[in-house]
Amino acid sequence: MNVPLPEGTSAQKYKDVFAETLVSVANRFDPDFVLVSSGFDCLAGDPLGGFLLEPEDLHWMTRRVADYASASCNGRMVAVLEGGYDPKRLGAGTLAVIRALADLEVQGD
Repeated sequence: MNVPLPEGTSAQKYKDVFAETLVSVANRFDPDFVLVSSGFDCLAGDPLGGFLLEPEDLHWMTRRVADYASASCNGRMVAVLEGGYDPKRLGAGTLAVIRALADLEVQGD
C-alpha cells in the first residue's frame, strides 16, 4: 500500500491513515506472506522526507502489520530497508522496527 500524504503530516494523522488503509487491505487480500518496504525518510529530521514520525511510531505501525501477518499468513513477514537519509534517525528507526518484529517494547534514546 502506498498512500501519498503531504509534507508535515502529523504522526497521529499518519498513523490514522495507516490504520484505516491496513484494515481496508486486510479485508481484500489473503496473502501467503507480507513484504514491508520499510522506509525511514518519514522520521522527523530526515532531510528528504518532510514528515514528523518518531521511532515509536514506526514500532507501532510495524506491530500492526505483524499482527495482520500473524492473523492472515502464520506470521510470515519480511521487512526490507528502503530509505532514510539521517544516519542517527535511520539507526533509531531500524532498531524500533526490529524490536517490533521481535515483539519487544520500543526503547527511547
